[in-house]
Amino acid sequence: MELHRIIRKNPSLYGNQLIQQVGLRWNQMLGTQKAEARLAFYKMLRGERLTPADLSHLIVGKDTLVELTDGRVVRFRDFDYTATKPVFLPVLRAMEDFLRAKHNTHRGAGQKSMYATEMKEAARAMALRFCGANPAQFGAAAVANTTDGVNKLARQLKEYLSDGIILVSAISHHSTQLPFRALYGNDRVKLIEINADGSLDLNHLRYLLKEHEGRVRLVCVESVSNVTGFINPLDRIIEMTAGSGAKLFVDHAQGAASMPIRMDDGIDFLAFSGHKLYATGGTGFLVGLKDMLNPRPGDYVPPVIGGGTVRGVTREIISWDFFPHNLEGGSPNPEGEVALATAMKLLLEADLSEIANIENIKAAHTLTALKKELGEQIEILGENDGFLLPRMGVITFNLYSEDGKKIPSISVGNILARAFGIGIRTGCFCAGPYMQSLLGMSEEKARRFVKQDGSCDATPHANRVSFSFTTSDEDLAYLISALKQTARDDLRERFLASNTSPSIRNFAELNNLPWI
Repeated sequence: MELHRIIRKNPSLYGNQLIQQVGLRWNQMLGTQKAEARLAFYKMLRGERLTPADLSHLIVGKDTLVELTDGRVVRFRDFDYTATKPVFLPVLRAMEDFLRAKHNTHRGAGQKSMYATEMKEAARAMALRFCGANPAQFGAAAVANTTDGVNKLARQLKEYLSDGIILVSAISHHSTQLPFRALYGNDRVKLIEINADGSLDLNHLRYLLKEHEGRVRLVCVESVSNVTGFINPLDRIIEMTAGSGAKLFVDHAQGAASMPIRMDDGIDFLAFSGHKLYATGGTGFLVGLKDMLNPRPGDYVPPVIGGGTVRGVTREIISWDFFPHNLEGGSPNPEGEVALATAMKLLLEADLSEIANIENIKAAHTLTALKKELGEQIEILGENDGFLLPRMGVITFNLYSEDGKKIPSISVGNILARAFGIGIRTGCFCAGPYMQSLLGMSEEKARRFVKQDGSCDATPHANRVSFSFTTSDEDLAYLISALKQTARDDLRERFLASNTSPSIRNFAELNNLPWI
């Protein structure tokens, strides 16, 4: 029986020797984290609702150590939350507990298989609840990651999209653009352009819907940009799309962890991944209209062909299963789905609206501090005449030297990592067209980066820091101080002149991590 259930049935046990013994593994997980983490843990054991503040203390790996190039050992400061988020301790515990009865789903008569199946279906139901999707209308298919979900959607809607136009946000991650461009061609996929400040140009969306009236089948946007953190006005996009008769797909990978959403309000398809939701890996869900994602009559073939996608097979006949099973070919990853469902439940209980508010405030304060402390030595991408749009915890920027020269993003990333123990992201963030626009780069100039053989010498680049409601104000202050030092020519040149790479094996040993 779960430990929290034991305590709720026997409150007198809390704090006694039995609980000390049963909770030993959790105490080991908590490691050297502060007393607040232990208090949040015991609060959860008593069955009390966890607040965002509680969850911020229940992050795995907060005490990770790194060695700097000068030999010092410091606590690692993670500012690459956009790429992947750490794991909540209750998520890790739930997955570990599930693995004790791990088995394949839907295919066995034993109790382990029955249990795994029940847990998988419970995770599916949690995904629908998390997205505000009515189970009578929507279904949820487990996918390997958001990219997998978009690819399956693009293939599953082949008949529906066969003679239509697809509108895709120019802000979007490559994973949203490329499947449609590769399958249907650039002439059928039109990009919704951006405003001067980097936000989505809704007037251009309106223009495209009018220009291709009656032919637009699908509009693809993101809830939150992974480059600038901008929050798209989904209510207005839903209204415009519904009026055109087109269907709406939302890439919710970046917004899922801090932005409440309701598909019942007019979103037809949505995808997200667990690794951006404080779960363990890429495992995610594609949620969509069941009547459109079911097998189609005729020569239908599911995106992935294999076990689990069929109801029956003879030597001459294949009968495909209904959605979501027709999109779940092969052995599933139920432990990943259980981990994701646990994370979704925790976030819902802690109130996503409150989480979004905390993150918005942190982003606004950090932007203000960066502008104040670095002045003309920092260029924020996604800023128009000093006006900063509302965003989640993502800030992309370029640093400039004291004589006004742009500091290569790779240099900024290396210095922050090796001199300060800070992890950020550099490059184009899998959003090349968006970065080209933000940096004022013409298509002609951008083409020079890509050679005829498909290789690429360079891409538009910048630095990205990202954080969440779990990031402390002290960590944000540490980041700003480190950026100020990185922008100083004397400190930067001295570091680059003596640059050495810390041993990753030492990193593993410092943190008692496996080394294969």
